[in-house]
Amino acid sequence: MLINTRFVPGNFSRLYGCSYIEARLHQYATIIGREPTPDEKNFLIEEEKHYIEMFKRYSEMLTVLSSNFPDVNFILRPHPSEDILNWKEALDGLQNVHVIFDGTAVDWITGTLGVIHTGCTTGIEAWALNVPVIAYNPGNKKGIEPELPNKFGTKIYNIEDLCSVLDKIISGSFENKINEEQLITARLFIESIDGDYSTARFLDALEGLTGASDAECKNRKQDTIIYKKLQDMENVKIAVKFKILKFLSKYQPVLRKLAGKKITDFIYGYFKKYPGLFAQFKKFPELRLKEIKKRFSVYDSIFENKTAGNYSIKKIATDTYLISNKSK
Repeated sequence: MLINTRFVPGNFSRLYGCSYIEARLHQYATIIGREPTPDEKNFLIEEEKHYIEMFKRYSEMLTVLSSNFPDVNFILRPHPSEDILNWKEALDGLQNVHVIFDGTAVDWITGTLGVIHTGCTTGIEAWALNVPVIAYNPGNKKGIEPELPNKFGTKIYNIEDLCSVLDKIISGSFENKINEEQLITARLFIESIDGDYSTARFLDALEGLTGASDAECKNRKQDTIIYKKLQDMENVKIAVKFKILKFLSKYQPVLRKLAGKKITDFIYGYFKKYPGLFAQFKKFPELRLKEIKKRFSVYDSIFENKTAGNYSIKKIATDTYLISNKSK
């Protein structure tokens, strides 16, 4: 069974170098350009309290599930902004409970019997993949968690009902029904609920790109103007800084071991004025050109090499690429 958590305010990653509320106050100042109102501050405080409680409730839940279903492996996959070490400490000693943050959520979802979550978008992904979804919210507190993810799957509020449903899922007697209300909600947010899958639509778009007329290509060239600011940002200085920061983020434990605490604290202390900088690299790994080209080689084989070499892929900013007609 897969348990996906989104308890960031109550289990904020130590990689941010500050508390959750401090990080949010920094966002208000730098992004919105003002201090939060008293109501907004109160919401942040209540949000933190709620997710501290949810961390405790899910820890207790996994202790019960581990005991009641000893032959089942439970994989807890925390949100990338959560502190994974706190989960490992809380669940230490539970032999069939494993805290893992590795790979994409979809890979884990497709290999699981079911998904347990509350307020996490992976619940929507699991529902779309026709995997049993349980929205487990023992606190049942409204107004804090995102409402959309909990509209999908089976809603459960106590451990007894959760164990009963899990027993049915594990035994194969659970009926995974998708009702019309869920479909209506999903259509508002997911493009390919009906008709072709997004992969087929992407291939159609690629085929249209390589066979575009002169007029269509001219319009597309004009559209690329909106990316000019991104291109201007992708200068050598920023690119080098990005590489250095990514290196420091990835090898922080190794550098601390080799260089010592004082030196590494001096190096990383410079970046404390950017809350969450290193945590961002954990959340969004770099997208490389070779990855895209590898995918396109698969598309070329689908098109029987009709499109090979007819399009160009150009990096215009960090993690941003422009696909265009090469011959125009």
